[in-house]
Amino acid sequence: MAAPASPAEGAESAGGADLADLRDEPPTLGVTPLARALNLMAIAGVSYGLSTLDPGPVWPIVLTATALVLWLVLVVTPRRLVRFQAGLALAMAVLGGAAAGGTAGLGLVVVAVGILRLVGSVRQPLWLGLTTVAASFAALLVGSLALGTGEAERLGVLPAAAIVAILALVGFSRRERARGVEQSRRLARSAAEVRQEQARSAVLLERARIAGELHDVLAHSLGALVIQLDAADALYESGDVDAAATRVRQSRTLAAEGLVEARRAVRALRDDVELSSGIAALVAGERALGADVVWSESGPPRRLGDPEHTALLRAAQEALSNARKHAPGSAVRVELAWRPGSVALNVTTENTRSGPDTRLAASGGGVGLVGMRERFAQLGDRARLNVGPVRDENGAHWIVSAEVDDE
Repeated sequence: MAAPASPAEGAESAGGADLADLRDEPPTLGVTPLARALNLMAIAGVSYGLSTLDPGPVWPIVLTATALVLWLVLVVTPRRLVRFQAGLALAMAVLGGAAAGGTAGLGLVVVAVGILRLVGSVRQPLWLGLTTVAASFAALLVGSLALGTGEAERLGVLPAAAIVAILALVGFSRRERARGVEQSRRLARSAAEVRQEQARSAVLLERARIAGELHDVLAHSLGALVIQLDAADALYESGDVDAAATRVRQSRTLAAEGLVEARRAVRALRDDVELSSGIAALVAGERALGADVVWSESGPPRRLGDPEHTALLRAAQEALSNARKHAPGSAVRVELAWRPGSVALNVTTENTRSGPDTRLAASGGGVGLVGMRERFAQLGDRARLNVGPVRDENGAHWIVSAEVDDE
């Protein structure tokens, strides 16, 4: 069975399909099978009309027949040959215009096709279409004069000229419509590209969030596990096997809890506990490792939204983990204050006189602090975070101060 596609692949494939559909579709009205069939029927109709004309000068019929051949070639010519198609349409319009007076107006059908092909297509320059209109006018006048007054009266130069003018207006209207369609397609393509980029950004943001969750969970649980195993090793070497066994059992509990937390992070689920209970559990875990942690809470607790809950809980977790790694033995104060409209968390590592535990400090790398700042940055103006050292008469301290608006 095939493996399911990743979110990024799904987002890219969905957006890529939209863009592919937009690119594959021609920007202007193309020659469909139905359009080809209608063109062939028109060619056949004009040919039949020529065969039923009363006897008269031959050259108008020859010109119209030549124009019909050019029309047939135009129908079967690939769309990519733009210049060749333009030459065919121009020649058709001129020949049809010259022969219109001697073919009872049948030549005007060819003129109409040539003008609409050039004036009405955004693939052809407008100046070429206007040139074709002017050339058709001139050919119509020259052909009518060549036929003489009697032949000219069979159609009438002025009505024919009016028809050519109307064809030019129709072609220009079709061009504007095609331009509107093309502009709409460009806007749709731009919108599809924006949606694709937004989907990709959302996937990258989710990946960064899950990476931060994994780091916070693993750094905290594995760091505590290292301490427990070191204590067990020391107790075993001193001969206190029972105490060492107790530490090993505690290590197993920590590993199991870390596995559960990691699974929660991968599944992008928030913890099912309230913020107060979650921080209290973190404090209890640090105390079980021998850390001097003071926990206090003020104000009536309430339930927070997912982003606010996760940001504050992971901030407390990262602050405690960093205190254990970089200032072992230092006292830590954790304060959670439920204020009207906001929640404030302060974690102070007091008198950071101890040096870092090099084995634990090496497991950091600053990723946790980066993830902490990213979470609060995603909350925008509703969140404030301050991380860094402070100094007073009692010595140097390290603080993590966070506040989130929840109204």
